[in-house]
Amino acid sequence: MVFRWTGIWQQRLALLGVFQDRGNIEIRAPSGGIGVLQSVSRDGDDLIAQVKFSSTPAGVPNVVFRGLTPSGARAEFARVPISLDTLSAIVSLPTELSARLTDVVLENENHAGAIVHVSDYLARPRVGLFSIDPSEEVAELLQPLHYLRTALRQNAEIVEQSLDDILLSKPAAIFVTDVSRLPDEAELINWVTNGGTLVQFAGPTTALNAVDSGASELMPVRLRQGGRQLGGAMTWETPKQLAPFARQSPFFGLEIPDDIVVNTQVLAEPDADLSSRVIGGLSDGSPLVTRMALGDGQVVFFHITA
Repeated sequence: MVFRWTGIWQQRLALLGVFQDRGNIEIRAPSGGIGVLQSVSRDGDDLIAQVKFSSTPAGVPNVVFRGLTPSGARAEFARVPISLDTLSAIVSLPTELSARLTDVVLENENHAGAIVHVSDYLARPRVGLFSIDPSEEVAELLQPLHYLRTALRQNAEIVEQSLDDILLSKPAAIFVTDVSRLPDEAELINWVTNGGTLVQFAGPTTALNAVDSGASELMPVRLRQGGRQLGGAMTWETPKQLAPFARQSPFFGLEIPDDIVVNTQVLAEPDADLSSRVIGGLSDGSPLVTRMALGDGQVVFFHITA
């Protein structure tokens, strides 16, 4: 530690010497304690600003959340007092304001440590969910969209309507579960081509109509009808585990828990392009997730249910 601090002071003295060669230098230290805005994070709908003070503040400072109006003018979206118990300020902004947030400032502090410029990691992307309406008799835990809602709702604004309405909302991605043939396919193709991401999941309907599904421009691979499952026509002796992800896969580096196994999948018909479109597979070499580019966008297909 001694050598480390010695090195820092030597660097500061060297920098001071450079400045002094160019004019008079006046160093102004703060008269009292200072506050630092340590981080700004998101937890569901809440934005959380975490602060730290060198000494207990005399009053209760505010954290100011600022951004741009639709016309491009700078505006204050919220002013929140800091909780001195948790040293944090929490606010829940409407989606439109949250999307236009630019910076978060610790009030009455005039230094670089009192401002955080907001980047895309705090944004809540808008995503669409679509599936054929389940029967009212189907329990919630058996509905495929239930799991997508649970996975996405903490970090995304979800639009769950008709595909026409979803497209009008200009989503960043659309998730579809167990639909053998998508309605409005021409509009979806145009949306993907212009940069959208379509993520589809298999299911019983997909497996039964795999020949029709595989002919779609929105399917990365041709599918084999009927699927494969434990106890089915193409029976497995044991459930299959996930294979390690290849370096070119977006999943590369994720650890695969031993207790994740797959009992049912929709198989892909082998062809010349299949291997280049697989981004996740099972231990027997069969595809688990396939992907293809379409214009500026991409289509992803999970060969299992959501």
